Amino acid sequence: MRNLITRVQFYFYGSVACSAISSAAILASMASGSGLATRLLQIAFGILFWLGLLGEQWLLWKVNAFRKRDARVAKNKKHNEKPGIFAVWNNTYGAVADVVFAISLLLFVVLVAIGAGEKILQYILIFLLVLSFRLHCILNGKNFNYIKNHDKGRARKC
Repeated sequence: MRNLITRVQFYFYGSVACSAISSAAILASMASGSGLATRLLQIAFGILFWLGLLGEQWLLWKVNAFRKRDARVAKNKKHNEKPGIFAVWNNTYGAVADVVFAISLLLFVVLVAIGAGEKILQYILIFLLVLSFRLHCILNGKNFNYIKNHDKGRARKC
């Protein structure tokens, strides 16, 4: 069972890494220039964004399947938790993602409204918005709570 949880944790943290790589592709896509090489780099970073998103979702589906299978074994079919997208401030990690998202959104809206901010600053804020939103969904969700509680010996309560 311990080996299984280690694998589930690997999948979960891999999904977080895919999210970070995918979001970082937004920053990398702001390469400027007019040459063919620059255009090919921008296309490659766009592909990296979508591959990272697909990898993140696939890994989260794997973690979710393990969590549901463990819950079935425990005959605990009902989960009172909300999906991560609807949950806010579930834990410290999720709260950090929520605060970063709120601040990034506020700054981005203000900068766009007043027409200020360099292209680089806007890309950085979009990167923070995308990454923090995705981390909000992941870190406030059932799967993270399952892994966190399993480490404390309370996996069956998830």
